[in-house]
Parts: sequence; C-alpha cells; structure tokens
Amino acid sequence: MLWLAADQNERRTIYEAAEGYEIWIDPVDMPDRVYLKMICNMPHMPL
Repeated sequence: MLWLAADQNERRTIYEAAEGYEIWIDPVDMPDRVYLKMICNMPHMPL
C-alpha cells in the first residue's frame, strides 16, 4: 500500500498491490544510507 501526498488542489491517493499496482524506484534516487544498505546486502553475482 502506498499513500501519495497531494498538493493543495488535489486529494491524496492510495494504491494497493492487490489492485494490480506496482511501485518501482531507481536506487540512485534513494537516500545514501538506504542505497548503501541495499547494495551491501545483495548476494554476490559472478562476473
């Protein structure tokens, strides 16, 4: 479930996975501490 904040002219909106919505984010847009934690916990991928 995701609540999106709205500006002063719109209402906030809720999106649920059960309704078929998916949420994607580019890891580079994440805060540094979250991004670093995410890449440090990734399994080793052979080259």
